[in-house]
Amino acid sequence: MTDAILDDLTARGLIQDSTDADALRARLQAGPLTLYSGFDPTADSLHAGNLVPLLVLRRFQDAGHRPIALAGGATGMIGDPSGRSDERNLLDEDVLAANVEAIKGQLGRILDFSAGATAATLVDNRTWTAPITVLDFLRDVGKHFTVNAMLGKESVRSRLDQPSKSCSARWKRPYFASESFCVFPERSVTSMSLIRSRTRRSSNCDSFSTYCSRPPILTR
Repeated sequence: MTDAILDDLTARGLIQDSTDADALRARLQAGPLTLYSGFDPTADSLHAGNLVPLLVLRRFQDAGHRPIALAGGATGMIGDPSGRSDERNLLDEDVLAANVEAIKGQLGRILDFSAGATAATLVDNRTWTAPITVLDFLRDVGKHFTVNAMLGKESVRSRLDQPSKSCSARWKRPYFASESFCVFPERSVTSMSLIRSRTRRSSNCDSFSTYCSRPPILTR
């Protein structure tokens, strides 16, 4: 196993940020790893911007690694503190389940779900999030996040002076997203967003190491 995949992705402009590129390179030289990228099932179809991380997953798969496509069933239910100025419509469980099933077919056009040891897997973070009580989640996960760090995010600061309302639930999204880092039993994962929040949370999980990289955002 080599680290040539990193050189290939870098040459193609598919890696914008990494938490520790040298550590990830060393991990790749040690053998195959598992990586994941998340996709919110807020619609019954993926969009053009999803193609970039999907291509990264496929290239890792072709290089002998195992990709996981993570459907954000939990994060999709509470909204997204991105650059949007309006609130997302909250979807019910039936709609979210239908959306996950719909995008699975699209994922199958790019990822190989029947490739043996490197077969792609589709998971839903609601599977391990839904059974957790609010008190347990805030106690065990929320304690790893500070208000200072949250206010340091541009997506939060930009809304403080806006006249439109912003639901507090959406600001808990990093809590749910970061919890995915402490679920997979493999030694390495790669994420497409919320890198700082997820590595902060994963630093408290002593079962494996995490390496995060972010591809560029498709803007046109």
